[in-house]
Amino acid sequence: MIMQQSSHFVEESHLKEGVHMAKPICPKCKSEDIKKGVMGASFGQVQMFPENIRGKSSPISAEYCNKCGYIIALYVEDPKNVG
Repeated sequence: MIMQQSSHFVEESHLKEGVHMAKPICPKCKSEDIKKGVMGASFGQVQMFPENIRGKSSPISAEYCNKCGYIIALYVEDPKNVG
């Protein structure tokens, strides 16, 4: 099975467990040097909360280009905590 190609991914030449994997690329500078990180604030880590409830929360993670700094994706690590 081949994954659908998007503007942020290119097909890799190798197979992993029978599935053709996509490798992220930066849409701004076309670099393949993509890193993962966590957003932080002065007093700890930035958290996502449900809109009307301040109970459980989840860290916000990012995928970014290590060459130009473009943020490719932001995502909530534990969506069940804010859902």
